Amino acid sequence: IAQKLIERCQEPIVISPYQFHITMSVGITLYPDDASEHVILLKNADIAMYHAKAQGCNQYAFFSSLINDQVSRKNEIETQLRDIDYNKEFELFYQPQYSADGMELKGFESLLCWHSPSLGLVPTEEFIAIAEETGIIIQIGEWAMKQAANQIVKWNNHYELQLHAGINISPKQLHAVNFTAFVKSLIESSGTQPGWLDYEIVE
Repeated sequence: IAQKLIERCQEPIVISPYQFHITMSVGITLYPDDASEHVILLKNADIAMYHAKAQGCNQYAFFSSLINDQVSRKNEIETQLRDIDYNKEFELFYQPQYSADGMELKGFESLLCWHSPSLGLVPTEEFIAIAEETGIIIQIGEWAMKQAANQIVKWNNHYELQLHAGINISPKQLHAVNFTAFVKSLIESSGTQPGWLDYEIVE
């Protein structure tokens, strides 16, 4: 039934002179296996629907405890990210980068880690994906850029080197209106040279 609904909704809607194409996401929950109360059934169907939506256009999904656990964890991560103490919970690690012959240290790639008081060490790819989706990535990215810039200035000035710091940035950061202004301000406030910073767009 769900597949037939999806196929029917794929038919174009013509309102001359325009033609519209819509997509459909379907969430399914079963009574009484999943729940016996209508409020919980509607909630379960809604959770399944968003899971189907995340899989792409024109999909359907059945509610399951696994999906529920995934949604609950995602909500918990999002909630904590909105109220995080960056300086206490975030930490940048630096992976060395060498010349092709392996003889000369050229710089470092900065890697962000999150040590949550309640969740423990959260995988980077997990919380970054949620931060991207919710827009929190802008603030996280700015914090990481500041830390990396300050660190490379300390190392280069102390050891009289010309190392560079590789900083991962999100496409959403590039789209932000103030991105270039922020980078210019960061260079001025940290005392770094523009050539010391490498911006890498994440996959």
